[in-house]
Order: sequence, then C-alpha cells, then structure tokens
Amino acid sequence: MKVMTEFDPSKPVMTRSGIKATVLTTTRRDRDMPIVALVHYEYGDDITSHRSDGASGYGGQNHTDLVNIPESKWMNLYEDPVAARIASNWHESRDEADRIAHGMDKDHPGGRRVAIVERKPSGDFITTAVEK
Repeated sequence: MKVMTEFDPSKPVMTRSGIKATVLTTTRRDRDMPIVALVHYEYGDDITSHRSDGASGYGGQNHTDLVNIPESKWMNLYEDPVAARIASNWHESRDEADRIAHGMDKDHPGGRRVAIVERKPSGDFITTAVEK
C-alpha cells in the first residue's frame, strides 16, 4: 500500500481522480474527519468529509481522497537531439530550468535552449520561445 504524501489543506486541492475541490473548513468537530470540502463535479457540487491527511476513508487510497494540486513544472527544449536527451526533464522552478539551460549552453555544443515549456497545475502547457 502506498502511503499518502504530505497534504496541506491550505493549498489548492483536488480529488485523487483530478476533480477540483475547495476546502471549507479544517476544524469540523469530528476527531476522525475534521476537513469538510466542496467537490466540484460536472453535475454539481458535493460536500465531503476527510481525515486530516486528505483521505476520504480508511484502509488505503481512494479516488475521492483530497490531494494538493501540483505546482507548475518547467522543461527546457533544445535544438540538438543529444542535448535534449541529456537535459529535457521537468524542473520544480523556472530558476532551476534556467540554471540547467545555462550549463548546457556552456558545456555542450548545440545545447542551446530554444524554448521552455510550463506545465500549469490545471494541466495546460505554455511554450515560450527563448531568444538567442
């Protein structure tokens, strides 16, 4: 059984299956289920109760568990296929992606970054060309 990662109800949340949710309170007077959330289904909203770790029940993961929406991730795109294989990974921040790209520029011929991709928490991708 996989252990749930740290859950922070003060940050944006969704269900484990990817449905957006809003935490209404974390102080419900229920020792086992202190979190109350509004889950935004296509057909309407449901009020749900959760443990302090976001779980919706006991005994393992469930598609209705609350999890934090992932932060934006960044990936450099390179003109050279060898550089792309070496360094095209998702990075936690734009600064980290910029540092990696600068190193590729210096250390690998053809390792010039031509664009950067941002993966938004919504799942959208934004690609930005990088000037020479």
